[in-house]
Amino acid sequence: MDNAQRKEYIDMKLSKLISAIRDNRKASCNNKFWSQNLIEDDAFKHSPQYKFTSNYEHRFLAQKEIIKCQKGTISMQEKMIEQMQNEIQRQKNELAYLKNNETGKKPISKFKAAPAHPADAKVDSIEKTNSRNSTPAKFPDVLKGMNQRHEERRQRWNVIKEQKALKEKQRIEEAAQKQLENKKLIAEQKRQKFKAVARRMREIEEQKKHDKLLKEWALKFYDKFSLMIYFAIWWIESRETKARLLTATYAVNKHLMSVALRNWKISTQISVNLKQNAAEKFYRRTVMKRHIVIWQNYTQQMQCYDESAIRIYEKELMASAFRRWHIYCLKSQIAQEEKYQAARAIYLRSMYKHYFQMWRELPKLNYEKIEQEKRIRDWESSVQKIIPDFQIQE
Repeated sequence: MDNAQRKEYIDMKLSKLISAIRDNRKASCNNKFWSQNLIEDDAFKHSPQYKFTSNYEHRFLAQKEIIKCQKGTISMQEKMIEQMQNEIQRQKNELAYLKNNETGKKPISKFKAAPAHPADAKVDSIEKTNSRNSTPAKFPDVLKGMNQRHEERRQRWNVIKEQKALKEKQRIEEAAQKQLENKKLIAEQKRQKFKAVARRMREIEEQKKHDKLLKEWALKFYDKFSLMIYFAIWWIESRETKARLLTATYAVNKHLMSVALRNWKISTQISVNLKQNAAEKFYRRTVMKRHIVIWQNYTQQMQCYDESAIRIYEKELMASAFRRWHIYCLKSQIAQEEKYQAARAIYLRSMYKHYFQMWRELPKLNYEKIEQEKRIRDWESSVQKIIPDFQIQE
């Protein structure tokens, strides 16, 4: 597994971890509106617009999204307030209508007047006498008894009518009171719902802050983990390179020893042969002096040629072995230099990032310093106004 595959594997693991955290966060949300906001937020974060922008643009876009959500919340609150105002106005109208009915004023033309009771019609028909069904005036006692019974019936009917009116009034008051209690209960439920929505929005803001903190922690962990992995890879490869170098050195030394042993064996054999030839020459020099001398010169020349050939062969062999060893060392040094450059680039990138954060916080520090100096000057001027001879001891 090379470095690119290791990096892809680490990125895949980190993306799975972040997606699992987001899935848990979505599963914990039971509100449909919040789930939709989460989906839109994730879609925005995975868009190219979010990937290829700076931190300031990220903050600006995040503030735009927050303002958009706040505008939606304010519009929803305005609608709820308008509904509550309409409900209060309707309750006031109903209370005014009930008060008008109690005081005897002309009611609002909301209900039609009730028809007259049949008993009233019967009494009116009795008062309106007719010559055909009226009592003759010559029976005053009968007429007096009829009038007395009529008055008693009227009084009883008036009492019944008052009781009915009182019961109807009580029923209307109870209905109005019950309706008012129901409206108060509905208003309280709406208020509780509004409070729940506000609490949910606060939870949403806290969840967004928590997600932002998790993302920062994940990025820091990714940078630290990447550096650890790169260092481990470099350390393992350096150990492997050292082991290969030792193995190659051992192999070269073994080959050189074998070559030297073979040359020593050849030289000893040659020296033994020379001694034998010298003894033979000493034994036959009386008869074959000239030929022996010629042969001796020839053998000596051939020996010199052999020794020079052996020296040339050993020199070439040593040169080729050294050349191969030198090429191998150069390759290992080049690989080591590439790894060092990669590690140095990673270190410089992290250092530049740290310097950029320090540079980004520098205006804030300068602004605080300027504000402090301004406060000191204001304090000095205010003190000098009170005490003209006041001098500051530095």
